[in-house]
Amino acid sequence: MKILSRLIATIFICNIIMKILLEHLKKNLEILNRTSELVGLAQHPVNIGGAREAIISGFLKQNLPDFIEYHTGELFDSEDHRSGQIDIILHPLTSPKLNLNGTINMFPVETVLACIEVKSSITGGETGSLKDALDTCQMAKRLSSINNKEMGYDGMIDLKSVPFIVFAFNSISANSLLDNIRNFVDAEKFEFQYLPDMIVVLNVKDKNSEPFYVYKTSRWMNAGCEFKDVFKVNSKAEVLLGPFEYILKNMEHWASNIQGKSMPIEHYTKNMYQNSLFRILDAKTKVAK
Repeated sequence: MKILSRLIATIFICNIIMKILLEHLKKNLEILNRTSELVGLAQHPVNIGGAREAIISGFLKQNLPDFIEYHTGELFDSEDHRSGQIDIILHPLTSPKLNLNGTINMFPVETVLACIEVKSSITGGETGSLKDALDTCQMAKRLSSINNKEMGYDGMIDLKSVPFIVFAFNSISANSLLDNIRNFVDAEKFEFQYLPDMIVVLNVKDKNSEPFYVYKTSRWMNAGCEFKDVFKVNSKAEVLLGPFEYILKNMEHWASNIQGKSMPIEHYTKNMYQNSLFRILDAKTKVAK
């Protein structure tokens, strides 16, 4: 009887916590949309874009653990490939970065928790903002991570490439969004593994549609997988729950695998290591031990 009572009490408490979390995220969605409308009073697209990136960064900072920093910059790998500019890079305080000047930084791909591309509005077509977001995602996910050689999934996390989320304050409908992605995949031979892990839409131009997020499932790894199996759509008012849970899972994976999120300097300096001086110093160190 005591066990049953404890179980009922636990379920009751969990329901209360879930209601608080969902209500909190729902209110934050309203705040994000109102703040975005205010920012829209600016006329220059660079100012609007920068302000909306700050809105998303601010929401994440206020609700996620403090050991994460939020930067704008580029990723690079041990082969000197680069990602190009990324709006928001989630980076643990304990991991190295290369500071170029002021707030301009570059990050070894192994040390990055997630990348976020922020769009004021997602538009389709060859010159639309969706194509731009997909190109940025592909460049980031093509980077080779030394620590993640094996392809696999841990829950909803792709362990081989850097996690990538697109946030949009306005968008075409979920069906139109997926149709446009499918067209790019067919026309430009996009590989499923280089598509975003999640696309979060805070407001839809069609007033009859709810905010939604689409997320990539592990099915894309299956042989013969078709596009219709790659993404799932969740169109609930609690749209922020998707990215909130996804980023938390990435943080949990990092916390349990800190070594896997370190920078393997020997791979980044392998050409330099061929120099005889480095070999001599390494040999002396081994002898001393």
